[in-house]
Amino acid sequence: MVVKPLKEQLGFAPELRRYLADLESGVSLDLVIVVTPATLGSSATTINLGSFKRTVTAQLQNAAGQRHEWYSGLLSVAVAESTFGNGTSAVLAGATTFPLVNGIGTVEIDYSATWALNDTQTTTISGTVLGKSLVSHTSVDTNIA
Repeated sequence: MVVKPLKEQLGFAPELRRYLADLESGVSLDLVIVVTPATLGSSATTINLGSFKRTVTAQLQNAAGQRHEWYSGLLSVAVAESTFGNGTSAVLAGATTFPLVNGIGTVEIDYSATWALNDTQTTTISGTVLGKSLVSHTSVDTNIA
């Protein structure tokens, strides 16, 4: 005789079982920040035309790659540049945090001044969830011609 898991025996709907499994995963501190794009190559020529912005998406997932849809809260964001010119970047409105809603959120990065081939812009996402300091992850934009 096969014994079904308790959640199935109690007649929980599949959506509720998935939600509870995600919640259990979070409570067990199976928490990972996933940042996209991890790498990209923006055109220095396009950036130098002005008003260039890019969007970085962050998700709170478990190790199996499932998004923690139960989580809504803030993550930290920081930017840095390595340029041959005077290129700078900033999170819009100078923010140092941004919200995740249902385990996903975006942050917009604004580029200014002059960028050159192989200049890099790095966006670092970090945070603490349920008292656990999460491993930081980056999105690195290495400029192309």
